[in-house]
Amino acid sequence: MRFPRYNNPAKLLQTRTGRCGEWANCFGLLLSAIGFESRFVLDTTDHVWNEVFIKKENRWIHVDPCENTMDRPLLYTRGWGKQLRYCIGYGIDHVADVTWRYVYDSKNTRSLRTEVRPPVLENFLSKLNARQMDGQTEDRKKELSIRRMCELMEMMAVEKRNKEIGWEKLGDDLGGRTTGSEEWRRARGEAGTDSAPSAAPKVLGEPIKLVNSIENCFEFSYDVNRDVYSQSPAAGFISQAFECDNLKRVVETDWNFVYLCRQDGKKEGNISWHFDLESLITPTTKTIEKVEIRVAGIQKFEKAHVMVIACLGDTCMRVPKSGILTIDAPKAGVLKISATLSGGEGSIAFQQAQLFRTELKKDTNERTDSLTVKVWTK
Repeated sequence: MRFPRYNNPAKLLQTRTGRCGEWANCFGLLLSAIGFESRFVLDTTDHVWNEVFIKKENRWIHVDPCENTMDRPLLYTRGWGKQLRYCIGYGIDHVADVTWRYVYDSKNTRSLRTEVRPPVLENFLSKLNARQMDGQTEDRKKELSIRRMCELMEMMAVEKRNKEIGWEKLGDDLGGRTTGSEEWRRARGEAGTDSAPSAAPKVLGEPIKLVNSIENCFEFSYDVNRDVYSQSPAAGFISQAFECDNLKRVVETDWNFVYLCRQDGKKEGNISWHFDLESLITPTTKTIEKVEIRVAGIQKFEKAHVMVIACLGDTCMRVPKSGILTIDAPKAGVLKISATLSGGEGSIAFQQAQLFRTELKKDTNERTDSLTVKVWTK
C-alpha cells in the first residue's frame, strides 16, 4: 500500500501515516516543542531515527520513535543484523558523523565505507558545519566544539567497554525490527539474528558480489537440476544463500521433477539471497541502469503458499506469478530476494509449496535457469 511521503511535520500530525522518516520528523518537532535539542539521524543503509541531547548527562542519546526505544545504539547492528556504513546526524546548527555510536567494531566499519574517501567526507562535513554555524555566537560555537570532542571520546570509550562485554552478551536485550509486516522485515533481513525458530532464518553468508559480466551486464544464476550456482562457491543451493531455514532439495525420480520445498513436518521454510550492487559501480562513476530477476518454477498445490519478494532500498516488490520482475533505474545498495514457503494440507503439506520446480534432466551438462539475476550498468 503506497501513501504520500509528506515532510512537513504539521501535515504528518494530521495524516498519522508514514515510515521511519515520518516518525523521526514528527518526533523531532515534539522534542523541539518541549525544549530539547535534537538531531535527525540518517542511516544510508535505509533507516532514520533521532538523537536528543541530555544536559544532565552531557551526551547525545539514541532515540528511535518508530521502534519505541531509546539509548540502545547497537539495536541495528547487534539486533537487526545490519551492516552500517554512514550515520549522519543533522542538528539545527551543525552536522556530525555519528556512525561510531552505532557499531561494535569501528575497524570493520571503516572497511565498509567505500562510497567516499575519508578526507573528502571530513572536509565536506567541516565546510557544511561552517555554513550551518554561520551567525551563531562564539559561545555557541565553542559549546558545539567541546561537545563534539566529548562525543568522540565517549564513542571510543563505549566501544572499548562493549568489546570487554562481548558481542554475544550485548545481544541479550536486543531483537529484530518490530515495525512493518513480518514478511517485509524478513525480506529486508532485519527480523533479527537471534530470533526464535519461527522468526528469521539463520544468517549463513555475506551479500553476493557479482563477478560475471559481459558488456556492462552482470549475471548470476542457480540451476536446481545440477544444484550449482554460476559463481563460486557453486555446489549446493545453500552455498550462496544469505539465509536459509527448513528447506531441502527434492529429486522425484518417479515423477521426473526436481525442486526446493520445506523439510518434513516444518510449517514454514525460508531462503534469501543478498546482492551487493554498490560494488558494481564503486569506485567508478557508473550507475545501475536496470535489474532483472527471474524465478522459475513457483508451484503451489492444495492450499500451499509461495511468496517471493525483492527489496532494494525502502521499496519491496512481490515477484509476480510469471516469475519475472524488472526494476528500472534503481538506487545502488543491497538487493534482497527472499522466498517463503508455507501452507498445504495433509501429511505431505510440506511438499505442496515448491520453488524452482522443473523437469529432471538426465543430461547434467544442460543448463537450467532456476534463479537468474541480471544487472545492467551504464
